[in-house]
Amino acid sequence: MNDQQLMELVQRVLARIEKELARAPTPPTAYLMLPEGWHSQDKSQCLATLLALNGSYQVIAVQRNASCGADILRNAGAVAVVGHDEARNPASGDFLTVFPVACRNLVVKTAICLQDDFESKWVAESIDHGRAVYMRKEFPLFIGLEPDAYKKKIISYYMDAERYGIQFDKLPSDCALAKEPALHGCTQKKRIVTASDLKNADLENELLLRPGDIITELARERAKELGIRICYMRSADRKFGIRI
Repeated sequence: MNDQQLMELVQRVLARIEKELARAPTPPTAYLMLPEGWHSQDKSQCLATLLALNGSYQVIAVQRNASCGADILRNAGAVAVVGHDEARNPASGDFLTVFPVACRNLVVKTAICLQDDFESKWVAESIDHGRAVYMRKEFPLFIGLEPDAYKKKIISYYMDAERYGIQFDKLPSDCALAKEPALHGCTQKKRIVTASDLKNADLENELLLRPGDIITELARERAKELGIRICYMRSADRKFGIRI
């Protein structure tokens, strides 16, 4: 085979690859709504959600300032990072919105149909167009000292939001949670989490356990002392985390 024949062969192969790529369906879009200061306060939770959405969705990260933690988001798989000043709720198209961090104020605004900031307006527009919105519910929802009337009112707000179509504490059913990040250097194999793991790891306030993982009783006690929530990730249910 001479150089000319080799070049023709390479061109045919490249043309075939381009044709196959053109046939491949484009994944739907997911807008990941990040709270201000997420990169210093809620990084693990936000990145876990982004990684879970990757593959099944083209993730566009939306935050108040587009430059904050933008490199972290792109390295985690976000196709774009935009600020509130340039983000627009598309007038057409099928997409979903995910809020990875609990925000009671947004739930209340959604329930009473209040639109006074970027997030509440975005949610209202999504509801108007019948688009999916996913939020994380606070845990615990109450500290135990609130009057019963206050608790009932807050619960009613969450119920109203659910009636509007807001879905709490889960991702879309076709989301690939198998892509969740391994914690503190662990692989996808079964783990045994001990008290020393909690002491040495940078877990912030939440530990995600995969199916099959084992946590010792001493580690549970240590997690309680450190204020770390233990969450169990169930791929079958496509949940953010089932707290145990």
